[in-house]
Order: sequence, then C-alpha cells, then structure tokens
Amino acid sequence: MTDGASNTLAVIETPEADAVIWTRPDDFEVDLTFPMQSLLPGPGDGINVAQYDGSVQYMVREQLTDQILKGLLTHAGGEVVELRK
Repeated sequence: MTDGASNTLAVIETPEADAVIWTRPDDFEVDLTFPMQSLLPGPGDGINVAQYDGSVQYMVREQLTDQILKGLLTHAGGEVVELRK
C-alpha cells in the first residue's frame, strides 16, 4: 500500500439500497470516475469510514470531492489526501 495507511479507506458505509449482510460474499462496486454518486447518492450529510491506520471518522459531504474520494479508495495512486475544511 504505497499511498499510506492514513490515505486509504479500509471500510466504508454504503448507501442503504446497496447494503448486504456482512457475511455474504458480495462486493459494492464504486464508480471511480464519479465516486460521490456511488457513495452519497441522496441528500445525506456524509459517510462513516475506517482507514487502514485504524482511525474511524465521519466524512461530511462538504469535505469531499470525486478526486478526494478516488484518492482514498485507491491504495497505490500516489495521492496524499487533504480533506477540505
């Protein structure tokens, strides 16, 4: 993981319509071109995430862009992610 543990998401909260039982071997596909549409399709304020460094946080919509989410969702793109304030 060349982006670093604090720059890569390990677990993300999916939209309710895409949720599956955690023991089921299904994956949630994120469109990396427009990850905001995949993860925040409705009027929600943000998403809960866990990063590989062990931190857990709530990322609010205003902090996120497609570019920031793509950087957090890839492990070897070379991005260092800075959330907007």
